[in-house]
Amino acid sequence: MANLSPERAARAEAICKRSVSEINLLGQRLADALAENPGGDAIGSDLVAPGIRILDRESSRLGGLQAESDSPHFDLFVGLFDPMIELAEQRLEAGRAAEPERGQTLERLIAGLSDEQVAIARHLGLDACSVGFTAALGGRR
Repeated sequence: MANLSPERAARAEAICKRSVSEINLLGQRLADALAENPGGDAIGSDLVAPGIRILDRESSRLGGLQAESDSPHFDLFVGLFDPMIELAEQRLEAGRAAEPERGQTLERLIAGLSDEQVAIARHLGLDACSVGFTAALGGRR
């Protein structure tokens, strides 16, 4: 487990599994929100804003495990939440400002960081943590 004890890995997996479930629910609700408000920024209000809260909670919970870990890979995994949350907040602002090009650029940056985080989770052997935000939206594992 790349310097993660089985106990810490199990705790991390439980945290990630809960977050993936919450993100799955967001994805299910997003289709309805888009249908109800096709001209607005449903992605921002119904996906990004609650997604930030989920990522922030996950980051905080995993951060508690980080203090117990001797794994630089786990530190990097947890550390990627901060820039993803910052970019997501900027994406939310772009949606409110009706700046779709800026929003799309920010979405690509977030996806890139998420891909990096998934790769690190796989290296650590953390299956539930190996599901990026976008994949979790579609219910994929």
